[in-house]
Amino acid sequence: MDMPEVDGWCSSSTRLHSGRWARYCAASVARHDCIVPIGLNHRCAHCIFQWCGTRPPPKHGGINLKNWAPKLDENGTATSFCNCVMERPTRIQEVSCQSLEKCLVQAGKLHGTYGSKKLVFRPSEDLLRLRRRRRAASDLVERKQLSFQIRKLHRQKLWTWRSALHLCVRV
Repeated sequence: MDMPEVDGWCSSSTRLHSGRWARYCAASVARHDCIVPIGLNHRCAHCIFQWCGTRPPPKHGGINLKNWAPKLDENGTATSFCNCVMERPTRIQEVSCQSLEKCLVQAGKLHGTYGSKKLVFRPSEDLLRLRRRRRAASDLVERKQLSFQIRKLHRQKLWTWRSALHLCVRV
């Protein structure tokens, strides 16, 4: 079977457009698939690529400091962050908006905490007990009734938990 020339393009899970990624990898195995009749000029080449050398570093879209909060000292103030923000611009040769923003981000990373806050709902003892009873139940009607009770109790507990969470966040 004749293998077509594969020039940095693959229709499998990885699509390589010639140019950007083609210089970093080479096709080790390629086969042409003429079985898929999708119009006049559609061909499918299945490729297995090997990375040549080191993979290029990923480009990060931007700096994310969601839920950032400064580290406070014993007096309850953000002294270290403030000192860092006041001191960093003095070390910059060319002052610009980008350099000042970079100073703020670096100071935020050094003297603060950030990231997503993961709050997990923990089921109550009543809910766990009902789930154990449902697993042990052999009667279909009883299992159905327990499922209904579990669903109802879970909704109530979750509603109470979310309401309490929203009150804590607002304060």
